[in-house]
Amino acid sequence: MSIIQMKYIFKTVLPRMITDFTNTTLIDVGSRLGAVLFGAYYFSKFNKIVGVEMNAELCHIQNEIIHKYALGNRIETVCSDVCNVGELLNQADVILLNNTFEFFLQRDVQISTWQNIRRNICKSGCILITVPSLEESVCIGDEGQPILDLNSWLVPLNVNASDLKLDYSEDELDELSNIHFYKVK
Repeated sequence: MSIIQMKYIFKTVLPRMITDFTNTTLIDVGSRLGAVLFGAYYFSKFNKIVGVEMNAELCHIQNEIIHKYALGNRIETVCSDVCNVGELLNQADVILLNNTFEFFLQRDVQISTWQNIRRNICKSGCILITVPSLEESVCIGDEGQPILDLNSWLVPLNVNASDLKLDYSEDELDELSNIHFYKVK
């Protein structure tokens, strides 16, 4: 995720959706090297920022950076498969999924992972931020059919960078248009 995307999410959009960041938790699913965690630390007021990453080497790198720059007061990493952290997901106020499964999991594992996520992200009002859209991500069933009924679970939040009258170039607006926001019913 680029710096411009992180600033847009954490400094522009989320402050319009969340009025009080006291006791709020952000989870970055598939946190890789931790860029989103560090962006959230510097660009937001979340008091708990959690990276869920299943690759132990990447968790180690994240933890080295957290320790080196004394970021542990707000950031933590959980080295686990997202399917094993259901209780954590259900406690989150915001969950970010950036190109999480398409490139790393086989189709059948993607399906079971999305089904697990659907079961565990059920806190009403929780905001999901995804790249690409969930409509695109969950169309991995037979013949491209959706594997989840998104309408029974989420409300899409119509956020359009162009409508916010921000000073972005056309390329930047195009980059921001790939970010999608949803709220759990």
